[in-house]
This record gives sequence, C-alpha cells and structure tokens, in this order.
Amino acid sequence: MISRSNQIPLYIQVLNHLEDEIKSGKWEVGTQLPTQKELADKYNVSLITVRQALTELNQMGYIDNIRGKGTFIKKNKETIGFVQFKSFTEEMELEGRSVSTKVISIFEDNANQVDSDVLKVNEGETILRIKRIRYIDGVESVFTTTTVSMDLGQQLRNFDLNGSLYSVLKAKLNLNIYKASEAIEIDFPNLEAQERLSISEGMPVFKVTRTSFSNNITPIEYTTSVFKGDTTRFFIELFNK
Repeated sequence: MISRSNQIPLYIQVLNHLEDEIKSGKWEVGTQLPTQKELADKYNVSLITVRQALTELNQMGYIDNIRGKGTFIKKNKETIGFVQFKSFTEEMELEGRSVSTKVISIFEDNANQVDSDVLKVNEGETILRIKRIRYIDGVESVFTTTTVSMDLGQQLRNFDLNGSLYSVLKAKLNLNIYKASEAIEIDFPNLEAQERLSISEGMPVFKVTRTSFSNNITPIEYTTSVFKGDTTRFFIELFNK
C-alpha cells in the first residue's frame, strides 16, 4: 500500500490512496474519517505525514475539518476541466454525471454595449437571449444566459434547446465551433440566480463567460453561466509548448 522505497513522498502516497477510496464510494458523504492516529497506524507513517495528506484533501474539496468533532467527507464537487474544447454536457458526461437542461425563457432584447462588443452587432439592435437551468444529477447547479444575434436566434427557435446548444448548432445548423474563450470570476448572485439555484444572496458563485467562434474571428454566441460556488471546482491543465 505505502512503499518507503518509492520515490513518491509518503504523504502523497497516503493522499492518493485516500482520494481513491473517496472516489470509489467507500465513504459516503457525511462519513467521519478515522482519526489521524488511526490513519497513521493504518499506513505506518507519522502523524505529520497524515496531517499533510489531510490538508491537501481539504484544499481539494474532498473533506471538511470540524473543530472538536473530526474530519468528514464532503459532497464531491463537479469538476470542470480545461484541456480541449468541450460542451458543458460533454464535460459532465465524462465525469460520469447525469445532465439535463430546462429552458426558462427565450426572449428578444436590445443589444447593450457588452453585446455589441462581443457579438459585433450594433448597440440597440435586436438580439435573442436564452435562459436555462442545467441540472447535475438532478440538482439545479448552473443558471445560464446565452445571447445570440437575431438571425441565429430565429433559426434556434425552431429547435428543442433543452439539451446541448452546441449539438443543435452542429447537427441542425451545420455550425462548427472553431474555438471558445472563457473568463472565470468570483461573484455574488443576483436575485434571479438566487431564485433559480435556490441559494442565498451572500453565497459566492463562479461566473463563467464563454464566447464561441465559428472561425478565428467570427463570434457565434456568448453565454454567462452562474455555478454554485459550494459544489463546483475548476481544473485547469497547462502545457509547456
């Protein structure tokens, strides 16, 4: 289980083993972990090594340390990865999650300055907004607002948007996404997001703005997604070319 001849540090070996057990479902959400001494005895390592491993697990979002009570398994956070371009549905399915979507509203609006800058339309021009709720394993997790030009919007109105928007763009309209850019920031939810996601005003959220392009310069749509801050984490893998 733990090899002292292995070049991998002992605390990393303990961390990896605990992470594997959590992911396998050995411990359900809310289960209390063995004490630090019990873990030290189990892995035949020092208490310092165990503390290092638990600190890492806590930072990764797997466990909660409650003073005076112990260490408990947290609900696994939805992990959003950034290695290559994928739709939200594809990302979640790769994680083994069940994903569903509900359209809340589709309506015409006048383009504001942001719409104009992103979609290259005139300010005040009519555009279309699509508001949807994304459910992960049956729980409302993401509130999205997608904005498109009126030309594209009129075409999208003909299709069921209670699913992957990118699938509709590709399969129904023959529009391939060449690339997408994203901006991620911490924010607080407005009243509509609070209601849609059943969260309080003071709960931080991730606000992700994605702009999709059909080629290197032509924007197709941009979507602002509000993710629950307590059930989401982002994983970004960087490569040195």
